This record gives sequence, structure tokens and C-alpha cells, in this order.
Amino acid sequence: MRRAHETSISWFAITMRTLVGDPDLATAAAALASHHRSGFIREQALADLGNRPGGAVLPELLIRLADWVDEVRDAADRLVTSRLDEITLSALIDNLEVIEVLHRRHRAARTQSLATIDRRLGTPEALALLVRELSAPAIRRRRSALRFILSRPPEA
Repeated sequence: MRRAHETSISWFAITMRTLVGDPDLATAAAALASHHRSGFIREQALADLGNRPGGAVLPELLIRLADWVDEVRDAADRLVTSRLDEITLSALIDNLEVIEVLHRRHRAARTQSLATIDRRLGTPEALALLVRELSAPAIRRRRSALRFILSRPPEA
């Protein structure tokens, strides 16, 4: 008897094999698969997204830090932690709203990568970028920036 996740896994493999010639489509397919209901598929999608260069996949990796499956959450934590050196401050600022939501999720709040992101957002360079975000056109972005600025510990 076949299980549902076996069928889904083969679907993912076939889709990725088909799209491998077009990196943009393959990245989009992996990003979409990272939201699949099966943890097996989400874990495979994260592994694929981890091999993709650039910060375009950062939101998908961050979202999985709050995954309800420990293995998926741990895989996302390892991937984000390993890529933090190459992720620019501006890429983190671009994902401020996601980071803010992660702080409200008890699963994500315990991850090593979120603590490291908070330290990076606490630097003077990040503060300058956060202040600049206060004039962003989107109200949610301005609110997130303001919350991060106000949550910083007072300077000695």
C-alpha cells in the first residue's frame, strides 16, 4: 500500500527534475514546496533552497524557523545560521516583518539563528538602516522598524 507522503515525495522529485533547467522556476517550485503540508516535502524543499544562491530564498528559510516539525525547524535553523555571514543587513531589514512575527512564535524564539539575527540587528550599522525604514511607504514596515528600534537595550 502506498502512503500519501511517498506519492508527494515522488511528485517533488519529478517537479524539481523537470525545472532544473530553469533556475528561477526551480527556486519558485522549491519555495512553494517549502509550504507543503508534508514535513518530508518541506524538509526536501529546504535542502534544495539551501543550495540556491542569494537572499531571495531568505523569507522561505525564515518562515520555516517556526515549523511545527522539529526536523524541518532544525534544518531551517542550520541553513539560516550557515548563511548568516553572506546575508546582508539590508536583506535582514527587508525581512523585518517576518522576523518580528518569528519572535511571537515560541518554536522560532528558541532557534540559534534568530538570536544571531537579533545581535546583527542590534549593531549601530543596523540602527542606521532601521531609522531609514521609518520613512518607508508601507506602514507595516515602518511599525516593524520602530518596534526593533524601541526594543534595543539602552546604550550605556
